[in-house]
Amino acid sequence: MKKIMCMLTLLSLMASFCACTFSQADTVSFYYPRADFLYDEPDGVIASEERDAAGHTADMQYLLSLYLMGPLKQELVCAFPKSTRLLSDSRDGSRMLIELSDTSESLTDAEFSLGCACLALTCIKASGAEEIVITSGSRTLTIREDALLLYEQPFPTASETEETK
Repeated sequence: MKKIMCMLTLLSLMASFCACTFSQADTVSFYYPRADFLYDEPDGVIASEERDAAGHTADMQYLLSLYLMGPLKQELVCAFPKSTRLLSDSRDGSRMLIELSDTSESLTDAEFSLGCACLALTCIKASGAEEIVITSGSRTLTIREDALLLYEQPFPTASETEETK
């Protein structure tokens, strides 16, 4: 009887492990700015949240529309105004082109850049594209995966470099 109970327990653990593995394949990471920046943290300005995209993980138009609705977490804020709409998206090899409605009246250049960095990071992770070109009105920003620096390590002080020698 103990052997049967052990086998059933093992089987149920394996089944729950498999269920977790399959459900993770249907999630997408959306990146948004933090409402309050955290200093000296790797995700102090831009943080991610996992969103369920079951059946739509390869549908970028769906994912981008869902992204523009904003985050679910209270500590994150929408990267673009609620009125922002996706006008078009296309893919040309490793480059993804995204056209949004005009945000020039509601976002400063710095806010637009931060929003584009969040959107580009989301698209890079979801689609595997290496370069994201985002156009909104007269503004266009191109972001390459290898150019995104999300956390800058501070330079070591003189005493820290002496300690490592």
